[in-house]
Amino acid sequence: EALKHLTASIEIEPDYTDALLERGALYIQTGQYDNALADYNRIIACNPEIEDAYFFSGEILFKQVKPAEAAVFFDKAMELNPHRGKTYYYEGILSYSRKEYDKVIEYLDKSIALEPENSEAFKFRGLAYYAKKNTEKALEDFDASIRLNPFSQETYYNVAIVYFYGDEFAKALEGLNKAIELKNDYTEAVFLRGAVNARLNMPEAAYIDYKKTLELDPNHPYAAEIKEFISGFEQKQKY
Repeated sequence: EALKHLTASIEIEPDYTDALLERGALYIQTGQYDNALADYNRIIACNPEIEDAYFFSGEILFKQVKPAEAAVFFDKAMELNPHRGKTYYYEGILSYSRKEYDKVIEYLDKSIALEPENSEAFKFRGLAYYAKKNTEKALEDFDASIRLNPFSQETYYNVAIVYFYGDEFAKALEGLNKAIELKNDYTEAVFLRGAVNARLNMPEAAYIDYKKTLELDPNHPYAAEIKEFISGFEQKQKY
């Protein structure tokens, strides 16, 4: 009903930007992204100073995995309104996909300053710090992300990765246990926990995790190595 009302208003006044913004939002809610983009483009044609039209266009294109197009709209949205933290967040994620880690940190610093409750911003900044081999700052950001959202299995996995490659296997195990508690079919976490258990000299626990890894993904990249471990463990149990 609201959509019909807005469409009728726009037919009477085609340059009614407020109605176009509202209809664009309704189109997004109902998954009609191309229609929403068309409305935002009409707004920009009518008034190129309306930041919302650029931001929401960028957001749609981001979700459609069109990073280059999304970046153009986010750049303009940021120029028109430098106080929306979510724009810097998206710019940070786009930079991360291009492995431009210094830019990731720069954008997410700004995003976090404006919206300090965004757990994902901390997570991705942590990933950027880790890519730059700054494990201390990476862990600080992962911890901040977990405080804001203690239900993100990916963040616990990221913590475990840092500790695993730092040879702190007991701490890695803590993170992996939490990740798997939140998502028991988290294949990479189960696999890594198997590797951690093997290094902690807990072969039976490693065996269980490796068996489950192959159940979850029979074509796992390390399937051959996993099968070799399983076979070796089973042979030892016979004697």
